[in-house]
Amino acid sequence: METSSAFFLIGIIIALAAFLGAWASFLKQPIFIAYIVAGLIAGRLIFGSAQNVEIFNLLRDLGLSFVLFLVGLDIRTKELRRFGFPAFKAGLGQVLVTAVGGFLVANLLGFGGTSALYIGIALAFSSTIVTVKLLLEKRDFDSLYGGLTVTMLLLQDLLAIFTLIFISSFSAGSSSFLDIFITATVGAIFLGVGYFLNQNILPYIFERIAYHSELLFIGALAWLFIVAAAASFAGFSIEIGAFLAGVGLANLPQEHQIAARVRPLRDFFILIFFILIGARLALVDIGSIIFPAVVLSLLVLLLKPLSTMFFLSRQGFQARTSFLSGISIAQVSEFSLVILYLGQKVGQISQEVVGVVTLSALITIAVSSYLVKNSNRVYRLLMKYLTFFEPKHRLVEPRKSSELREHFVLVGLGRLGWDILKTLKKHGEKVLVVDFNPAVIEKLDEEGTDCLFGDITDPEIQKGANISSAKMVISTVFDPEDTEELLDLVSKLEIKVPVVVTAATEIKGIDFYKSGASYVIVPRVISSKVVSSLLSGENLKEIVSGEARIEQIELLSDRIKDRTG
Repeated sequence: METSSAFFLIGIIIALAAFLGAWASFLKQPIFIAYIVAGLIAGRLIFGSAQNVEIFNLLRDLGLSFVLFLVGLDIRTKELRRFGFPAFKAGLGQVLVTAVGGFLVANLLGFGGTSALYIGIALAFSSTIVTVKLLLEKRDFDSLYGGLTVTMLLLQDLLAIFTLIFISSFSAGSSSFLDIFITATVGAIFLGVGYFLNQNILPYIFERIAYHSELLFIGALAWLFIVAAAASFAGFSIEIGAFLAGVGLANLPQEHQIAARVRPLRDFFILIFFILIGARLALVDIGSIIFPAVVLSLLVLLLKPLSTMFFLSRQGFQARTSFLSGISIAQVSEFSLVILYLGQKVGQISQEVVGVVTLSALITIAVSSYLVKNSNRVYRLLMKYLTFFEPKHRLVEPRKSSELREHFVLVGLGRLGWDILKTLKKHGEKVLVVDFNPAVIEKLDEEGTDCLFGDITDPEIQKGANISSAKMVISTVFDPEDTEELLDLVSKLEIKVPVVVTAATEIKGIDFYKSGASYVIVPRVISSKVVSSLLSGENLKEIVSGEARIEQIELLSDRIKDRTG
């Protein structure tokens, strides 16, 4: 009877989380905030029975393991190499500054040394889940600042894992230098064995089972539980083992298939994890932690962006790039809650400390979500106060465009931009590219293509692009604020210049037409139109005969060559 009551309670709480999650989605907030609130509401019910607590704790530990397993799957060395050194310096600098600042402020708020240290460390890390989701929604994941931000977050995740390993060394209740040394030695041996298996055994096994999706899924789960158990026997937590299991599979060709199969399990168990975070928050007197939580939230919202901007600008990145990266990580990580949970588990911090940082996480995630979504508008409001963060030297100096006339100004060189550039060049058109990714500018420079390094909303770039003498302006940028500003700029010119812009949705497309766009590229609408035409008339005959297949293979091969140089 008690078991059925526990299942009934789980059903009610999951239904509540789904209802709140729908509202969170409507309000454009991360969905796990809704899960925490659901736990906050249902906290007394969960902790009203020892059996309920035992069931929820088991589900929570499974959820945490799946989350860290998938984080490990995302640690791919090629991503770390892309912006490795600049991101490492900026990411490490921001972590150290925020950790020290958090420690000092927590001390001033009356927390003891160990509690203040945990608070400082927890505040230092930012949310990979939240930030990546926001970057994807803004279509900025592949931008310069997006790449920098994601690389910094991956490096932070690695630092967080080392923090978790360090905390594990205290699990036996001792913290002598010898214990830490033994833990480090055992950890090194464990990692060495894991590396050997990853290089010599795993690729062979997963290559054999890759053609059977069920076996691939079961094999991944088996690897996850074996490594987690081995980590536990070695004196570490199962969460560390789960992460290392993910890292072991991260560079396999089947990584994407594995992640896709495991993700639904992760989504369910992480729901339970955040519900329990909220439930434990319900046991704390909220009134007593509101003030320190607000103070620590303000520290995160100010110190993280400022420190990130400082370290990136000193490496030659423009103030705009540094600013966008800085506010993208201005929140407390879900990883921080894991660190605090383990700290409480080994008896080093109280529930009050967990409650303060959890509330800070809720506040900073909510505020930073709105800041990121309106980042360009916020930057334009603050840009005159950010001159200190303009670099003394740039990674790539802006190139002066030649006196181009009757040329195309192409703004943004993502996947669509490269195709447009190639087509215009094929027809012998003069093209000037405007982009703020140094790697793109360097490649264009090598090819001898006219280009300007910067943002089209910058007056200097507008002047250098000689827009008033252009044949057409084409923007492949999805940011609606930048697009509106570009349309406003061109509308004020004495000579009418046609403007082609890009929109993510049909509604935005209509808005841009109202603002004066000559044509709006809506990729999914064009894709539908192209597919419809392919399935009719002569095109359909080409598909049946195999001519379309040969043509498509050639086209795909050419595009791959263009991307890889």
